[in-house]
Amino acid sequence: SKNTGIRIDGDDLISKAANNRVDAHIANSSTEKVQSSLPSWFRSRHPHCRSFVFLPLVNDARNRLRGFIIAERHVVDKDGISKDCIAKMRLLKNGVMTQLPDLPG
Repeated sequence: SKNTGIRIDGDDLISKAANNRVDAHIANSSTEKVQSSLPSWFRSRHPHCRSFVFLPLVNDARNRLRGFIIAERHVVDKDGISKDCIAKMRLLKNGVMTQLPDLPG
């Protein structure tokens, strides 16, 4: 948006996940390949991030992107995400979506 400097309309990793409406888990965001695919706003706002999860908030009825959740860690995620943690992230995501008002049109 104009106010935050956050844009999700580029060719970067976050924009691609958002525009494809898919959750993403990046286990090691400190590699050169991943760093070069992250948008500048992400790198500047999350300088110590070494792994993260990106969860787009999508209105299922209209497939509109309403926002997103980023959960970052300051360590490389070498063990992956547990099924319990995934279930809790889905609950969080669904809980946030139930609190967002419908968009007109």
